[in-house]
Amino acid sequence: MFNKTYGSASRKLRREKGLRQSDVPGLTARQVGRIESGHRATRSALQKLAAAHGLSVNEYLDDLAQRLTPAH
Repeated sequence: MFNKTYGSASRKLRREKGLRQSDVPGLTARQVGRIESGHRATRSALQKLAAAHGLSVNEYLDDLAQRLTPAH
């Protein structure tokens, strides 16, 4: 369940940044799609996703975590 929720948050962030799945250097569109559909991302994939968004891995994960946390 968590991986699907994470994947959904990752997809939303990518779309908000105006990126296509094919815009992530070092990952194929299929790999990005698999991550966004709930498959676990490797450390290397997280680094590539973060870089494509212009963020460090920590910033990228923090952004996703905020999207996963219900608003109070």
